[in-house]
Amino acid sequence: TELDSVEGHLLIDDFQRRDELRAALESAREQWEAQGAVDYTFTFHNICFCPAFEDVQVTVVDGELAEWTNPTPIQPGMTIQAPKTIDEHLDEIESLLDGNAIDVDAAFSNTIGHPASYSVDYSRLIADEELTVVIFDVEITRAEPPEEEITPPGLTLVDVGGITVNEEMAEQLGALLGASEAEGFVFGGGGYRDPARQVELRRANCGSTDYDIWEKPASQCNPPTAIPGRSQHEVGLAVDFTNNRSLITSRTDPAFVWLTTHAASFGLFNHPQEPWHWSTTGN
Repeated sequence: TELDSVEGHLLIDDFQRRDELRAALESAREQWEAQGAVDYTFTFHNICFCPAFEDVQVTVVDGELAEWTNPTPIQPGMTIQAPKTIDEHLDEIESLLDGNAIDVDAAFSNTIGHPASYSVDYSRLIADEELTVVIFDVEITRAEPPEEEITPPGLTLVDVGGITVNEEMAEQLGALLGASEAEGFVFGGGGYRDPARQVELRRANCGSTDYDIWEKPASQCNPPTAIPGRSQHEVGLAVDFTNNRSLITSRTDPAFVWLTTHAASFGLFNHPQEPWHWSTTGN
């Protein structure tokens, strides 16, 4: 899989470049951890000045190495070490940066943060002391988003009638809830959604590949689900309304009809494909 990536090249005496690569590693690790990957699969191979290993397919379950395909040894009787998990590959890159290698390179997926490749050269004069690891076809099959919700900097969240939203829309939402209650409706719903949860919804509603999560049009998901970073829920400016704890899914629902008639006067607008979804922009 072709991946745009952050790349770095380090000489042992190039401290500025070392710091840049460490920063790229830290960012990639945070991005990978945000996926909450519990079960996943990937493929890797090593490149060195020797007969190449076959591609090795790895399965990780509950964060632990579960199984892998066994490549043919380069030499008879040679022991093949067990492969690493993605977290262990990230640790390995950190260890290389702390070691005494002459050259270190690394590239990371800019979508989910796993290492796309990394290489090390312990001596420019000895060819067989160079090694490159290439990682691809990473597919997360089960994820558990981090338990702690992370509020983006500068975003102030408030509770309005049991719905967590950006304080910017608190007054208008409170007025809408009061008006609807006066006419017999019991509105509730989901407001602010943290970025990790948006990724999890994309994985559930759109598919588990990088393309499904980060690029597939929202309209091709079931139900439609915004690409992470583009949802009004992530900034607390949207609400998926329920009435009497049931999601409003029909345009003939009296609750939807009421919202269609009145919500605009409170500054909330419906997304055309989702009867339940109302935001300050209609997106």
